[in-house]
Amino acid sequence: MSMRAHVWAVEQSVGDPLAKYVLLTLADFYNDALLEAWPSIDLIAHRTELSLASVKRKLEYLESKGLIARRQVKTAEKGWTNTRYTFPPLAHTEPSPGSHRAKPLAQAEPLTLSTTLDSLPLGPGLFEVSPIPPDWTPDPEDLAWAARRHPKVDCAHEAERFRDHFLGSGEQRRSWPAVFREWVRRADRPRPAGQPPRRAGLAGNGRGPGAGGRAEGNRERVNRARRELGGPLPDDPAGV
Repeated sequence: MSMRAHVWAVEQSVGDPLAKYVLLTLADFYNDALLEAWPSIDLIAHRTELSLASVKRKLEYLESKGLIARRQVKTAEKGWTNTRYTFPPLAHTEPSPGSHRAKPLAQAEPLTLSTTLDSLPLGPGLFEVSPIPPDWTPDPEDLAWAARRHPKVDCAHEAERFRDHFLGSGEQRRSWPAVFREWVRRADRPRPAGQPPRRAGLAGNGRGPGAGGRAEGNRERVNRARRELGGPLPDDPAGV
């Protein structure tokens, strides 16, 4: 679609609304580089919902008004005849400097992927991700931020958990300071009732950080369920 041809067609006083609709349809297929359009009669009829006879009459009307010109072109491959449409009034007009109308495609600067990417203000490392360094430690600025915003969080403990987690998972990130700050925010969120604190069970039973705390929490839930059902507790001698 040529915006220049479309704007020109909209501004024309045709005197026949259906003929103007056909003119606008031709403008939709106008090629700014070749300065012509070549939709078939069937395609124009489909777009305008007019009969083939009506489309032919409107084309003759537009040609009599000097708004379009037609020429027949025979294709070399199969010998088909194709009708090419030009807009003589449009061919003699050029967009003025600073005009809102688009320039013809032949005068426009070609847009390529390399020129587009070169023009982007890409900073260093914008799309780079990396694994966490084995000797990673929080930045002093992040520690000061955590002490000020989340004083209840044990940053030394959370930093150790943070490093071990991402060293074990092998995940990669763009900004490790930003990921650590989010980790601290989550560590400061209220924990559900009955759930042990993060540091519970660190001594554990050899099954990893927090394993002892999880086992104690599970035991407490089992005991609560048995009390509700009226059954004996595992540690109750009467239930043995």
